[in-house]
Amino acid sequence: MRITEYRLRQLVRETITSQYSGHAIEIVKSGNWVKFRTPAGEIDTRIADDALTVREASVKEVSRGQGLGVALYSAAFNYAQENGLRFQSSNMVSISADRVWQSLQRRGAPLRRAAEVELDTSFPGGGKWYPIKKWRGISVRTEEPLWTTV
Repeated sequence: MRITEYRLRQLVRETITSQYSGHAIEIVKSGNWVKFRTPAGEIDTRIADDALTVREASVKEVSRGQGLGVALYSAAFNYAQENGLRFQSSNMVSISADRVWQSLQRRGAPLRRAAEVELDTSFPGGGKWYPIKKWRGISVRTEEPLWTTV
């Protein structure tokens, strides 16, 4: 029996829709990549070295401040726990994403922030929080993930 390329993609790709904090979040897994998305925002993550790492996150401006970011990160955190993975940020985190990580921690998620963040001074701003035009925000870049599960 011959499996078509389309059917193979269907077998590899897994889509689940779950409810988090009143938000319907679609979870799409394709290989080592897992996307958590709604019409108003999404998080792209990657599985490597027994960890689910947040690579990029965005929420449309009109939907900010409504708990969607926390709901998306909660969905990713729960997915990591259900699959025996650590959950962590990448080595570049925006101020708004840092606030979401702090919110998860306050809500009881076993997360820790790097105690002493050594900033990479080769970036604009002398290694402090610096503007990044792509995200129109302020971010910090570190050597290791800024946030990780305990």
